[in-house]
Amino acid sequence: MIKVDTLQIKEYENMLLKFKDKAFPYATRQTVNALAFETQKIAKHIARNKMITRNKFTINSIRVDKAKSLNVSKQESLVGSIADYMETQEFGATKNKRGKEGIPIATSYAAGQEGATPRTKIVRKPNKLQNIQLQRKQRKAKSRRQRNIMAIQEAAKSNKKYIFLELEKTKGIFKVIGGKKNPRIKMVYSLKEQSVRIPKNEWLNPATESASKKKDKIYKEALEFQLKKFGLFR
Repeated sequence: MIKVDTLQIKEYENMLLKFKDKAFPYATRQTVNALAFETQKIAKHIARNKMITRNKFTINSIRVDKAKSLNVSKQESLVGSIADYMETQEFGATKNKRGKEGIPIATSYAAGQEGATPRTKIVRKPNKLQNIQLQRKQRKAKSRRQRNIMAIQEAAKSNKKYIFLELEKTKGIFKVIGGKKNPRIKMVYSLKEQSVRIPKNEWLNPATESASKKKDKIYKEALEFQLKKFGLFR
């Protein structure tokens, strides 16, 4: 923790209020905004290191709304993200299925990390849901097993390698690999879960707590700046 002499801070406050009281709101506003930007910097660092990000948008979505008022009681700066999913990351959420099947959960294979638990990389472009065209036209079969076998064979013969399969213990979207003679399947998305709890992955709260440890130092520097500005401190 950064230790700052609070008696010295009080002395600077008294000096500014006594000789240049109109400058005091500038010092407090500077403090509030400096704390906000410090929080933003730490939050970006946390997000960069704790989250799987597709591009720079997530990091750049963390913004500061600066305090502008010189009314000390109304001075407030805000730190947050313009991306809705960052709220889910901060507080967690429960995601429920919308259609007939369960919630699509990408596998490690979809991200090129087959066998990795948990998945730590983003889904590869060809395996993203919006890029997948399912092979849905299937011939009639007497059993689920026969239906699955025929679906795999049909996919192996066509350009549409992605199929929906309902197996004995699971169901999901699979990719057919290995060619026509020896087709094999790899699960790309699991669809067996009806709801999923998204755990908290806090980025703002720890950033706020970390930045608050510097508040006395930042406030002292803001007071010094105003005192120096008017020749009251050297």
